[in-house]
Amino acid sequence: PDLPYFYWVRAATDLHGANSTLTSDMAVGYHGTIHPVWVGQVDDILDNDADIGNRFNPFLSIQDAISWSTSGIEQKIFLLPGQYNECIDFLGKSITVRSLEYLEESEDPKQYGLGLGYIERTILNPNGYGPAVLFVSEEDPNSVLMGITITGGEAQYGAGVYCEKSAPTIRNCLITDNRAWAYGGGISCFKSQATFLNCTIIGNYSDFLAGGIETLDDGNDVSIFRNCIIWNNDAKSAIDANEANFWISCSEPNVRYSMVGEIYYDTNGIK
Repeated sequence: PDLPYFYWVRAATDLHGANSTLTSDMAVGYHGTIHPVWVGQVDDILDNDADIGNRFNPFLSIQDAISWSTSGIEQKIFLLPGQYNECIDFLGKSITVRSLEYLEESEDPKQYGLGLGYIERTILNPNGYGPAVLFVSEEDPNSVLMGITITGGEAQYGAGVYCEKSAPTIRNCLITDNRAWAYGGGISCFKSQATFLNCTIIGNYSDFLAGGIETLDDGNDVSIFRNCIIWNNDAKSAIDANEANFWISCSEPNVRYSMVGEIYYDTNGIK
């Protein structure tokens, strides 16, 4: 579709388990869960003339909306509150996937309010599949994930968010209760320059090391963590809280204005 189109996603169930009013018209989506998705301009959210993505012919998942979207900073996928039981892959696209939290004035559909409290109410939970979010196709900083909770992911590395040779931006996200079989229960960054801003990484687990975050690079690619809370993560083989929260191989990531365990970092690097 031509710019400026926005994509809208509605979960099959809200946080109280109530079904969407339109789920009777939908087919079964990824991992057996229904996710109606609409595409439309801001002032025409549910009724539009598109042949696909309207309320009569919706997408079935967030991933369908990503696959349909055209790479570009004006392409945005908005997630309505609820739980989405799927894994997503950005496919190298410069798009934004986000909740209604912190809407800009140009984005704000008045009937959905100001977006307060939507991070905890907009949940990506693949229910034991994983990684929940993949950035593995040379994504750049214009590949943005914003304002959601990522939980329930399981994978060998990076059960919540896995980045490989990519540089996405993850903002205002809660990453919690994910499990890795090796490293990076919450996050794993391999040769990546990912940027995490205002994120909370808490209560994740690894069967080996780095219940919270693992970073592995060749000395040239360094991920950035700004104003983040990395706390109360656990790992079976960790000898202390540092290894449980954050495990580093090769170069140190750029960590500033963040809490890692009980330690506040306001200078470059983890010491």
